Amino acid sequence: MPLFPSLPSRGCVTAHTFHPILAKPWPELALSRYRHAFKPTVECPWQRELAAEQTLVDYALETASTVGEIRGEEANTCDILEIVALGHVEDQLYNNARNAAGEAATRNEAVIWELVHRHAGYTPADGFTIGAITRFRLNLERTSQIDNLIAGPSFGSCTDTTP
Repeated sequence: MPLFPSLPSRGCVTAHTFHPILAKPWPELALSRYRHAFKPTVECPWQRELAAEQTLVDYALETASTVGEIRGEEANTCDILEIVALGHVEDQLYNNARNAAGEAATRNEAVIWELVHRHAGYTPADGFTIGAITRFRLNLERTSQIDNLIAGPSFGSCTDTTP
């Protein structure tokens, strides 16, 4: 399963760092953080924030791809207990992919807020231009691939190996 990469322990990436849901058993998913409005605090220059958001998007895409693989495995498994176990893992990874993408989008909004209010690190003097805004937008657009990756291969022909 995809592990969220470790990030430097100072600056923007510690201002509400994403924590994947992997430790809680089904159906007790650790979603409490995402039941509340997520208000990121951007504490770094835009280059570091872009890198932090890039990490979130990369993780979301890798996790969505893993969900797709698990769905394919479920479709080709006859053992009901294995199907249920795979379903639990799939649900947690699905939530991870969605939460990481959602956090990247929310952080992106915070970056625009910083720009509008001309905060340090987000002014033309800091190199934050239309080109920089475009880089944030293109990074976030990559999350549109998540649904296709989650769908994954679905052959639907379980292979029962019982004699």
